[in-house]
Amino acid sequence: MLAGIGALLALTTLRGAPAPVVADLPGHALGPGEVVVPVVLTSGAVASVLSVGDIVDILGFSDADPPTAAVIARRARVFDLPSSTAFGSSVSPVVLIAVPQDQALPLSAASAGGGVSVLLHDR
Repeated sequence: MLAGIGALLALTTLRGAPAPVVADLPGHALGPGEVVVPVVLTSGAVASVLSVGDIVDILGFSDADPPTAAVIARRARVFDLPSSTAFGSSVSPVVLIAVPQDQALPLSAASAGGGVSVLLHDR
């Protein structure tokens, strides 16, 4: 339980305050009720094809036999792609995803459990 809560990084906007803007880049403004969740993807190669502002569905996978997939968050937005050069890797599988607040905890829990990937919508 604590791992899921600890993995949740929620940057929320204050009620009545304008959404924060980071560097005035597309995809870097939170809408009302949105939070940002760090998501660890199963593959750095998948992370490498994402761009800030992309709209994705987040998929979680079970350990059942046979494995099953479920959509954890629909039409989530790629908020940022942190650089991992400090850790010696050229592509980080960590992606910051903006979602409505009610999707943050299930998304964080799925990411902490491993086996998370994305479906990319049209750009």
